[in-house]
Amino acid sequence: MAQQQPQGVLQRLKAFVLGSSGKLDKQRLAELGLGAFAAYGTISNVNAGVLITIAWLTIVKTQGCTPLAAGMWCVMAGPRGHVRPADATGG
Repeated sequence: MAQQQPQGVLQRLKAFVLGSSGKLDKQRLAELGLGAFAAYGTISNVNAGVLITIAWLTIVKTQGCTPLAAGMWCVMAGPRGHVRPADATGG
């Protein structure tokens, strides 16, 4: 009996990325090659840009000035130093 092909876009994407083994391991990443590496880097950088933009706009809206103004950089960079992984997990 032939294996049924995935029907939806997400199912086809998952089948392409995971391959026939159904796992994303070092061997599968090597098969995907430089394209997978470049796509990961691009998506990661776009995500970082979006998050920084949201943080920047939030500070401009709440504080009334840019984070580059004198004394304001600590407002943007400050919260990052207050949350440690142990705090987030309750440990």
